[in-house]
Amino acid sequence: MTASPRRHSVPLSTVSRLVRTMSATPTLTGVIRIAADLGQRLTGLPTGVLVIDRHGVRVSAGAPVDDRYAQLFAVQSRSGPWLETFATGVAATCTYHEAQDRGWIPLATAMGYGGTSSVDAVPLRVSGEVLGVLSTFRAGELTASDMRAQDAARDFADIRIDVEMVGMPVRKERLHRQQLNFG
Repeated sequence: MTASPRRHSVPLSTVSRLVRTMSATPTLTGVIRIAADLGQRLTGLPTGVLVIDRHGVRVSAGAPVDDRYAQLFAVQSRSGPWLETFATGVAATCTYHEAQDRGWIPLATAMGYGGTSSVDAVPLRVSGEVLGVLSTFRAGELTASDMRAQDAARDFADIRIDVEMVGMPVRKERLHRQQLNFG
């Protein structure tokens, strides 16, 4: 008997390429887009990433880029389990019916349009501080394999966002010194 292929099998070369691209991306927006793509490739599920920087600016992205999920990716920065997960630092799941019951009508509408029965949101942490949320959108049950893939995607995103956030003050200081030298 031959073993069946793993549900979330992603070639290591693909993961390696995405991680290299993520590490070379100079902007937080670019990092968020690649993190969403990596999450989608690892989980096999539509994936969104929301980061709120230290100044309160919200940056979000999603993968795949598909009309069915565009509404979900847009809603993630306004209401739903994302903001709860961001505020509490605790993973959350929200079903279609819970979204309706809690008055998150734009979320429920987007879930219905995208054929999504639930949203799973996990916090992205930098030095213990929650700076964002990685979410997956699914039509079925969350499996142990899904959770492992989601954890891997979250870990990659955590590391790169941490590097980006640490690097921002350094880049600002370097730019300030350059302006002083040429100003």
